[in-house]
Amino acid sequence: MSSFPVLPLFLQKGKLSSLNDQLFKRTGCFAFIGTDLAVCATCPASWQDAFSIIVPGLYSVYHDYACKFLEMLLDDRNLGFQPDGFTVPRYLMSHKITVEQVLRPNITHGILYLSERDRFQNKISDFYLAPYYSTKGIKPQKFGKWPSLIECINEEQWEYIVMRIVDDSNSLYNHLLNWSIEWEKYPSELPNLKKQFSADKRFVSSFDARVCSPIVKACLKEANKSLKLANCYYNDKNNSAPINNWQREMVKCFLNGDKPDKLYAELQTIIRNEIVPKPNQSSLAIANMFNLP
Repeated sequence: MSSFPVLPLFLQKGKLSSLNDQLFKRTGCFAFIGTDLAVCATCPASWQDAFSIIVPGLYSVYHDYACKFLEMLLDDRNLGFQPDGFTVPRYLMSHKITVEQVLRPNITHGILYLSERDRFQNKISDFYLAPYYSTKGIKPQKFGKWPSLIECINEEQWEYIVMRIVDDSNSLYNHLLNWSIEWEKYPSELPNLKKQFSADKRFVSSFDARVCSPIVKACLKEANKSLKLANCYYNDKNNSAPINNWQREMVKCFLNGDKPDKLYAELQTIIRNEIVPKPNQSSLAIANMFNLP
Protein backbone atom coordinates (compact mmCIF):
# COMPACT_ATOMS: atom_id res chain seq x y z
CA MET A 1 0.00 0.00 0.00
CA SER A 2 1.71 3.16 -1.18
CA SER A 3 0.08 5.63 1.20
CA PHE A 4 -2.11 5.19 4.25
CA PRO A 5 -5.29 7.28 4.01
CA VAL A 6 -5.84 10.03 6.50
CA LEU A 7 -8.00 8.70 9.29
CA PRO A 8 -11.49 10.16 9.61
CA LEU A 9 -11.53 13.16 11.92
CA PHE A 10 -13.45 11.14 14.53
CA LEU A 11 -10.52 8.71 14.77
CA GLN A 12 -7.71 11.25 14.83
CA LYS A 13 -6.05 11.85 18.19
CA GLY A 14 -7.89 14.42 20.27
CA LYS A 15 -10.50 15.27 17.63
CA LEU A 16 -13.41 13.41 19.22
CA SER A 17 -12.79 15.02 22.61
CA SER A 18 -12.36 18.46 21.03
CA LEU A 19 -15.66 18.18 19.16
CA ASN A 20 -17.58 17.02 22.22
CA ASP A 21 -16.10 19.84 24.32
CA GLN A 22 -17.13 22.42 21.72
CA LEU A 23 -20.65 21.02 21.48
CA PHE A 24 -21.05 21.24 25.24
CA LYS A 25 -19.45 24.66 25.56
CA ARG A 26 -21.59 26.23 22.84
CA THR A 27 -24.93 24.48 23.37
CA GLY A 28 -24.89 22.65 26.69
CA CYS A 29 -25.51 19.39 24.78
CA PHE A 30 -23.15 16.65 23.70
CA ALA A 31 -22.92 13.77 21.24
CA PHE A 32 -20.67 11.29 23.08
CA ILE A 33 -20.64 9.97 26.63
CA GLY A 34 -16.94 9.12 26.32
CA THR A 35 -14.09 10.26 24.10
CA ASP A 36 -11.07 8.19 25.16
CA LEU A 37 -10.87 6.47 21.79
CA ALA A 38 -7.46 5.29 20.65
CA VAL A 39 -6.96 3.59 17.32
CA CYS A 40 -3.98 1.28 17.55
CA ALA A 41 -3.04 -0.34 14.26
CA THR A 42 0.00 -1.00 12.18
CA CYS A 43 0.13 0.50 8.71
CA PRO A 44 -2.29 -1.57 6.63
CA ALA A 45 -0.90 -3.66 3.83
CA SER A 46 -3.80 -2.80 1.55
CA TRP A 47 -6.81 -0.53 1.14
CA GLN A 48 -8.98 -3.49 2.12
CA ASP A 49 -7.05 -3.58 5.40
CA ALA A 50 -7.73 0.13 5.82
CA PHE A 51 -11.44 -0.57 5.37
CA SER A 52 -11.25 -3.24 8.09
CA ILE A 53 -9.61 -0.76 10.49
CA ILE A 54 -11.69 2.36 9.84
CA VAL A 55 -15.18 0.81 9.87
CA PRO A 56 -14.95 -0.77 13.38
CA GLY A 57 -13.33 2.43 14.63
CA LEU A 58 -16.22 4.54 13.40
CA TYR A 59 -18.69 2.03 14.83
CA SER A 60 -17.17 2.50 18.28
CA VAL A 61 -17.74 6.26 17.91
CA TYR A 62 -21.24 6.17 16.41
CA HIS A 63 -22.61 3.36 18.57
CA ASP A 64 -20.56 2.77 21.72
CA TYR A 65 -19.69 6.36 22.61
CA ALA A 66 -22.63 8.15 21.00
CA CYS A 67 -25.33 5.87 22.45
CA LYS A 68 -28.46 7.75 21.30
CA PHE A 69 -27.13 11.27 21.91
CA LEU A 70 -25.77 11.65 18.38
CA GLU A 71 -29.09 10.50 16.96
CA MET A 72 -30.84 13.35 18.75
CA LEU A 73 -28.51 15.97 17.31
CA LEU A 74 -29.23 14.62 13.82
CA ASP A 75 -33.00 14.56 14.35
CA ASP A 76 -34.65 16.93 11.90
CA ARG A 77 -38.14 15.54 12.48
CA ASN A 78 -38.20 17.21 15.88
CA LEU A 79 -37.45 20.76 14.79
CA GLY A 80 -36.56 21.77 18.33
CA PHE A 81 -33.15 20.16 17.95
CA GLN A 82 -32.19 22.25 14.93
CA PRO A 83 -31.49 26.00 14.80
CA ASP A 84 -33.72 28.09 12.54
CA GLY A 85 -32.98 27.38 8.91
CA PHE A 86 -30.43 24.66 9.73
CA THR A 87 -30.97 21.38 7.91
CA VAL A 88 -29.55 17.90 8.35
CA PRO A 89 -28.42 16.29 5.08
CA ARG A 90 -30.11 12.90 4.79
CA TYR A 91 -26.92 11.12 3.81
CA LEU A 92 -25.35 11.79 7.21
CA MET A 93 -27.81 9.60 9.09
CA SER A 94 -27.65 7.10 6.25
CA HIS A 95 -23.86 6.97 6.63
CA LYS A 96 -24.15 6.38 10.39
CA ILE A 97 -26.72 3.61 9.97
CA THR A 98 -24.75 1.95 7.17
CA VAL A 99 -21.59 1.80 9.28
CA GLU A 100 -23.48 0.43 12.28
CA GLN A 101 -25.86 -2.00 10.63
CA VAL A 102 -24.31 -3.04 7.33
CA LEU A 103 -20.56 -2.58 7.15
CA ARG A 104 -19.33 -3.33 10.63
CA PRO A 105 -21.34 -6.53 11.31
CA ASN A 106 -19.98 -8.09 8.13
CA ILE A 107 -16.42 -7.41 9.27
CA THR A 108 -16.55 -8.34 12.94
CA HIS A 109 -19.40 -10.85 13.23
CA GLY A 110 -19.98 -14.34 12.04
CA ILE A 111 -23.29 -14.01 10.22
CA LEU A 112 -25.31 -17.18 9.68
CA TYR A 113 -28.20 -15.35 8.06
CA LEU A 114 -26.66 -14.98 4.63
CA SER A 115 -29.06 -12.30 3.39
CA GLU A 116 -27.02 -9.89 5.54
CA ARG A 117 -23.98 -10.77 3.44
CA ASP A 118 -26.00 -9.99 0.31
CA ARG A 119 -27.02 -6.67 1.84
CA PHE A 120 -23.36 -5.88 2.44
CA GLN A 121 -22.35 -6.77 -1.11
CA ASN A 122 -25.20 -4.76 -2.59
CA LYS A 123 -24.29 -1.71 -0.52
CA ILE A 124 -20.70 -1.86 -1.64
CA SER A 125 -21.57 -2.44 -5.29
CA ASP A 126 -24.69 -0.32 -5.78
CA PHE A 127 -23.80 2.58 -3.47
CA TYR A 128 -20.10 2.96 -2.78
CA LEU A 129 -18.84 1.81 -6.16
CA ALA A 130 -21.61 3.22 -8.37
CA PRO A 131 -19.87 6.62 -8.86
CA TYR A 132 -16.60 4.80 -9.52
CA TYR A 133 -18.15 2.83 -12.36
CA SER A 134 -19.75 5.99 -13.75
CA THR A 135 -16.48 7.93 -13.64
CA LYS A 136 -14.61 5.13 -15.35
CA GLY A 137 -17.34 4.67 -17.93
CA ILE A 138 -17.61 0.96 -17.23
CA LYS A 139 -20.55 -1.27 -16.49
CA PRO A 140 -21.08 -2.19 -12.83
CA GLN A 141 -19.68 -5.56 -11.91
CA LYS A 142 -22.12 -8.34 -11.16
CA PHE A 143 -21.39 -10.35 -8.06
CA GLY A 144 -22.55 -13.82 -7.23
CA LYS A 145 -22.92 -15.32 -3.79
CA TRP A 146 -20.72 -14.33 -0.88
CA PRO A 147 -17.74 -13.82 -0.91
CA SER A 148 -17.55 -13.13 -4.64
CA LEU A 149 -17.47 -9.35 -4.11
CA ILE A 150 -14.52 -9.47 -1.74
CA GLU A 151 -12.64 -11.69 -4.15
CA CYS A 152 -13.29 -9.44 -7.16
CA ILE A 153 -12.72 -5.90 -5.90
CA ASN A 154 -9.28 -4.56 -6.74
CA GLU A 155 -7.09 -2.15 -4.77
CA GLU A 156 -8.19 0.91 -6.71
CA GLN A 157 -11.80 0.11 -5.94
CA TRP A 158 -11.08 -0.49 -2.25
CA GLU A 159 -9.34 2.89 -2.12
CA TYR A 160 -12.42 4.51 -3.63
CA ILE A 161 -14.68 2.81 -1.07
CA VAL A 162 -12.49 3.80 1.87
CA MET A 163 -12.21 7.41 0.82
CA ARG A 164 -15.98 7.71 0.36
CA ILE A 165 -16.47 6.47 3.92
CA VAL A 166 -13.82 8.89 5.20
CA ASP A 167 -15.40 11.81 3.32
CA ASP A 168 -18.90 11.03 4.64
CA SER A 169 -17.56 10.67 8.17
CA ASN A 170 -15.72 13.99 7.98
CA SER A 171 -18.89 15.64 6.68
CA LEU A 172 -20.71 14.35 9.76
CA TYR A 173 -17.97 15.69 12.04
CA ASN A 174 -18.06 19.11 10.41
CA HIS A 175 -21.85 19.16 10.44
CA LEU A 176 -21.88 18.71 14.22
CA LEU A 177 -19.32 21.47 14.62
CA ASN A 178 -21.37 23.81 12.43
CA TRP A 179 -24.53 22.82 14.34
CA SER A 180 -22.97 24.05 17.57
CA ILE A 181 -21.69 27.25 15.95
CA GLU A 182 -25.15 27.99 14.57
CA TRP A 183 -26.85 27.37 17.93
CA GLU A 184 -24.41 29.77 19.58
CA LYS A 185 -26.17 32.58 17.69
CA TYR A 186 -29.35 31.99 19.73
CA PRO A 187 -28.25 32.16 23.39
CA SER A 188 -31.76 32.81 24.70
CA GLU A 189 -32.94 29.50 23.23
CA LEU A 190 -30.13 27.35 24.60
CA PRO A 191 -31.76 26.64 28.01
CA ASN A 192 -34.80 25.21 26.22
CA LEU A 193 -32.57 23.15 23.95
CA LYS A 194 -30.81 21.64 26.96
CA LYS A 195 -34.11 20.84 28.68
CA GLN A 196 -35.47 19.25 25.52
CA PHE A 197 -32.27 17.25 25.11
CA SER A 198 -32.53 15.82 28.63
CA ALA A 199 -36.31 15.27 28.42
CA ASP A 200 -36.08 13.17 25.26
CA LYS A 201 -36.55 9.47 26.03
CA ARG A 202 -33.37 8.76 24.05
CA PHE A 203 -31.36 10.57 26.72
CA VAL A 204 -32.30 8.23 29.54
CA SER A 205 -32.33 5.16 27.31
CA SER A 206 -28.69 5.88 26.45
CA PHE A 207 -27.89 4.83 30.01
CA ASP A 208 -29.20 1.34 29.35
CA ALA A 209 -28.06 -2.12 30.43
CA ARG A 210 -25.28 -2.06 27.83
CA VAL A 211 -23.72 0.98 29.49
CA CYS A 212 -24.50 0.03 33.08
CA SER A 213 -23.70 -3.69 32.93
CA PRO A 214 -19.88 -3.44 33.14
CA ILE A 215 -20.20 -1.15 36.17
CA VAL A 216 -22.76 -3.39 37.86
CA LYS A 217 -20.68 -6.54 37.35
CA ALA A 218 -17.54 -4.86 38.65
CA CYS A 219 -19.41 -3.71 41.75
CA LEU A 220 -20.93 -7.15 42.33
CA LYS A 221 -17.46 -8.67 42.20
CA GLU A 222 -16.18 -6.05 44.64
CA ALA A 223 -19.06 -6.84 46.99
CA ASN A 224 -18.49 -10.60 46.61
CA LYS A 225 -21.99 -11.01 45.24
CA SER A 226 -23.12 -13.35 42.48
CA LEU A 227 -23.01 -11.97 38.95
CA LYS A 228 -26.38 -13.66 38.43
CA LEU A 229 -27.90 -10.76 40.35
CA ALA A 230 -26.99 -8.31 37.56
CA ASN A 231 -30.25 -8.71 35.64
CA CYS A 232 -32.23 -7.72 38.74
CA TYR A 233 -30.90 -4.20 38.33
CA TYR A 234 -32.22 -3.89 34.75
CA ASN A 235 -35.56 -5.70 34.88
CA ASP A 236 -37.91 -2.73 34.63
CA LYS A 237 -41.26 -4.36 33.90
CA ASN A 238 -42.88 -2.19 36.53
CA ASN A 239 -40.44 0.72 36.17
CA SER A 240 -39.16 -0.21 39.60
CA ALA A 241 -35.71 -1.56 38.75
CA PRO A 242 -32.71 0.40 40.07
CA ILE A 243 -31.69 1.34 36.52
CA ASN A 244 -34.71 3.64 36.31
CA ASN A 245 -33.47 5.60 39.32
CA TRP A 246 -29.97 5.76 37.85
CA GLN A 247 -31.34 7.18 34.63
CA ARG A 248 -33.32 9.85 36.48
CA GLU A 249 -30.20 10.77 38.42
CA MET A 250 -28.33 11.21 35.15
CA VAL A 251 -30.91 13.76 34.02
CA LYS A 252 -30.52 15.67 37.28
CA CYS A 253 -26.73 15.64 37.05
CA PHE A 254 -26.85 16.86 33.45
CA LEU A 255 -29.25 19.70 34.25
CA ASN A 256 -26.96 20.67 37.14
CA GLY A 257 -24.15 21.21 34.64
CA ASP A 258 -22.21 17.94 34.62
CA LYS A 259 -20.12 17.34 31.52
CA PRO A 260 -20.36 13.99 29.69
CA ASP A 261 -17.27 12.45 31.30
CA LYS A 262 -18.49 13.59 34.72
CA LEU A 263 -21.87 12.00 34.01
CA TYR A 264 -20.28 8.61 33.51
CA ALA A 265 -18.22 9.04 36.67
CA GLU A 266 -21.41 9.94 38.57
CA LEU A 267 -23.12 6.85 37.15
CA GLN A 268 -20.29 4.69 38.48
CA THR A 269 -20.57 6.29 41.90
CA ILE A 270 -24.36 5.90 42.07
CA ILE A 271 -24.24 2.23 41.10
CA ARG A 272 -21.37 1.46 43.46
CA ASN A 273 -23.15 3.12 46.39
CA GLU A 274 -26.16 0.90 45.75
CA ILE A 275 -24.34 -2.41 45.39
CA VAL A 276 -21.17 -2.22 47.48
CA PRO A 277 -21.80 -2.10 51.25
CA LYS A 278 -20.32 0.91 52.97
CA PRO A 279 -17.87 0.13 55.79
CA ASN A 280 -19.27 0.95 59.22
CA GLN A 281 -17.98 3.97 61.06
CA SER A 282 -16.09 1.96 63.66
CA SER A 283 -14.12 0.14 61.00
CA LEU A 284 -13.22 3.43 59.37
CA ALA A 285 -12.17 4.86 62.70
CA ILE A 286 -9.92 1.89 63.38
CA ALA A 287 -8.40 2.12 59.93
CA ASN A 288 -7.70 5.83 60.37
CA MET A 289 -6.24 5.27 63.79
CA PHE A 290 -3.65 2.85 62.51
CA ASN A 291 -3.24 4.67 59.18
CA LEU A 292 -4.54 1.63 57.30
CA PRO A 293 -5.63 1.83 53.63
